[in-house]
Amino acid sequence: MLRSLVAVVALLTPVAFAADCKVAVVGKPHSGCWDIANAAGITTTQLSNWNSGLNCNLLQPNQRLCVSSGTLPDISPKPNANGSCFTHKVLPESTCAVIANQYGITVSKIEEFNKKTYKWKGKDTSSLLSTIVVLTFGSLHRLRKPAERRGHLCLEWNPSSHSGQP
Repeated sequence: MLRSLVAVVALLTPVAFAADCKVAVVGKPHSGCWDIANAAGITTTQLSNWNSGLNCNLLQPNQRLCVSSGTLPDISPKPNANGSCFTHKVLPESTCAVIANQYGITVSKIEEFNKKTYKWKGKDTSSLLSTIVVLTFGSLHRLRKPAERRGHLCLEWNPSSHSGQP
């Protein structure tokens, strides 16, 4: 009886779920805190309050900001349906910060996902141009190299020697 009562009370107890906030993305024409706040009809104080640790001098292209109360929706990539890693091709003028913002992850996560991949030299994107960076954990890609690295989770896909996506 007591167990049933506890179960009913647990079911009736309200649970607070954080709702997703309304999102603005840093970019032209809204590239500064004032521009973003003004376009959203809020104050820069509200923008700061809804975005903990916001530094308006360090905004990055594609950075997502809350322009209402709530939390940023999770847009982080998931492994592909076949269990392989989700990847992104590095384009000119990309930085790890821009890529991280685009996918709702951190530069530290990009480094964690790629630290054991073939040719990874850190977050210096000049050495990453036209390569594929891994943005999730997953099973081994079918295109592995070199042989001694087969135990790692996700290895770089080399577009110059193979056709098709990993």
